[in-house]
Amino acid sequence: MKDIQEYKDRVEQEFDQWYGTQMAVTLTEEQMDHAKSVGVSVLQTRDGGIPGGSFVQAIVKNDLSGSYNRADSTNRKVIPFYIILKDHVTI
Repeated sequence: MKDIQEYKDRVEQEFDQWYGTQMAVTLTEEQMDHAKSVGVSVLQTRDGGIPGGSFVQAIVKNDLSGSYNRADSTNRKVIPFYIILKDHVTI
């Protein structure tokens, strides 16, 4: 299993890039921290590490309706970010 810091650093980098291109999504610092934490969980779950909760499991399994139905208000705004992580980011 990869070092947790590798995941955190990569998610931070990807989030900053993704969020910088978003015109319609506005998040507080607390919401950004939450999104980054969930992003780490998405990558760890995808890579066979520590499994995430039901929302993260739905993201990793490509279950769009399950993801949306389990998402809190912050996660609903950043589901596209999690999909980018899951599909395109390697550690």
